[in-house]
Amino acid sequence: RIAGFRNIIFGISIRKKIKRTNGHRTLYLIGFKGGKMITLDVSRHEVRVSHKRVYLRPKEFLMLKAFSDSDGVILTRKDLSDKINCTQDEGSRMVDQHISRLRKKIGNRAILTVTKFGYRLNESIDNIG
Repeated sequence: RIAGFRNIIFGISIRKKIKRTNGHRTLYLIGFKGGKMITLDVSRHEVRVSHKRVYLRPKEFLMLKAFSDSDGVILTRKDLSDKINCTQDEGSRMVDQHISRLRKKIGNRAILTVTKFGYRLNESIDNIG
């Protein structure tokens, strides 16, 4: 349990993102309809999905942080490539691979593909698994 976050209301109909900075610790809480929650602790490089710790590779972590910072805005492959410091040689295929791994770890439906545009966090899901 994270101090100061006990009063989050679950069962919300849309995604809620809360960013708290407590000294040097920055936390993102992303709540989904149905009570599922992703906690992203930037300073500890730690991610929890419904209170279970999930290990993310550094680029996957940066990608999830980019989605948290985007406030539901669509991120193109180029945007994500820039955020996770992919080289031009790695290209968009590397971004697709990281998205695939990230979906497996935090839930298949947590990241939505927007055809011909890019990706964004899915705001209207009941279950992220």
